[in-house]
Amino acid sequence: MQHWTDYWKNTNALNSFAEGEQGSGYSNEIADFWNSQFKSLSKGSTLVDLGTGNGAVAVLAQLYSEANQSNFQVYGIDAADITPKKINHKDAKVKKALSKINFIPNTLIEQSNFESNSVDFYFSQFAFEYSNIEKSVQHCAQCLKSGGKITLLSHHPDSEISKDSQVGASVIHYILHESPVFLQTSLLLDIALQQTQAGQMHNWHNNPYRQQISTTIKWIFDCLIDKFNANQYESYWCKLLISKITNVITALGNSHPSQLMKQLEFTFVQLDSHRKRLEDQNEACLTSDKIQSFKEYSNKHNLDFDIQELSVEGKLLAFRIHMTK
Repeated sequence: MQHWTDYWKNTNALNSFAEGEQGSGYSNEIADFWNSQFKSLSKGSTLVDLGTGNGAVAVLAQLYSEANQSNFQVYGIDAADITPKKINHKDAKVKKALSKINFIPNTLIEQSNFESNSVDFYFSQFAFEYSNIEKSVQHCAQCLKSGGKITLLSHHPDSEISKDSQVGASVIHYILHESPVFLQTSLLLDIALQQTQAGQMHNWHNNPYRQQISTTIKWIFDCLIDKFNANQYESYWCKLLISKITNVITALGNSHPSQLMKQLEFTFVQLDSHRKRLEDQNEACLTSDKIQSFKEYSNKHNLDFDIQELSVEGKLLAFRIHMTK
């Protein structure tokens, strides 16, 4: 869980695996989907976003409530140590919405302290399936009001997101833990540090050890590019990691080698944490066996269960799950 806590605390993105404009929350068809769910709720309803992260879907609920005078009470819980209200979001409306949401960190779904028959709507995007589904269904069924509902978007093993994540986790693992590229780059930086301390950095490009190791690193890069050239996903991830290492190497001469050593170490840790999150996602995908168990848990706790595939922009995105009490 620490790798998720670290992610949420070191990004201004509202949603996972997204930065820049994509990290500003969900929009277009996904936002339309969630707004259609909020539209069916009565004024004053209590809503709980399960596995909220930095609050992307909870923000949609709060913004819908304010735009339609719905007076929703919006909560967001997460097992990670989230702090969404500290995000310095550039959109004033989003920042205001975040300030009004009741965020509950360090809390598993089955450990939340909502009272029985107190919640009108549970919702979750790419989070519920990471939990202990049996315990989560039981707890939500108990806290849900009569006529209340649960709507989930859950990872589909055949979605573009899942295909990309499966490849990404594999490529990152290989480059970090099986190839010698980080070791060789570290060695290059160590030689640069020694030359800097000797006051000889002006002669860096003529250093025979630099030339030899640089040639080795280039050879490793070429081998990696050749190895991961089978499909677009592999190629993308390989080139992404190479670019991060290259950024460190090309900074030699402009930054002190000791600082670049720290940057390289940080890059390694950051990428390895990303790998762990991708592996978590792959493990969380709803297989046919998991779906069958999901149905059984729902029926056991008197919840009507419906599951469909959901596509966005013509591409398979997720399983859409509805449970109604």
